[in-house]
Amino acid sequence: MPRILVVDDDPHVARTLVDLLALHEYKAERAESGVTGPEVGEAQDTGAPTGMWEWFSPSRGRTVTSAPKTRPAPDPPDDWVLLTDVEPDARPE
Repeated sequence: MPRILVVDDDPHVARTLVDLLALHEYKAERAESGVTGPEVGEAQDTGAPTGMWEWFSPSRGRTVTSAPKTRPAPDPPDDWVLLTDVEPDARPE
C-alpha cells in the first residue's frame, strides 16, 4: 500500500488530507512541522537495484529496470525517460 506523509501546521487541514487519502486506499501519516516530519517514517528504498538502470514511461505511468546501456523495448509510444543518474556519454541512443 502506498504511504504518504502529510506535513501541515494546521491540524484540521492535515486531518482532512489524511482522511481523503484514506478514501483512496493510501496510508497517510500526519506531522505538524517539517522538523518532525522526516522522523515519522523510515526512508524507503527507491530506484533501481545496484548495477541496473531505471526508466519511466509517462504514458504507461510505470517504471522498469534494465541492464546498463539498454533501453526498454521501443513499443509505441517510445517515451521512456532514464531516471538513473549516468554520465551523458553512457546513455543509449
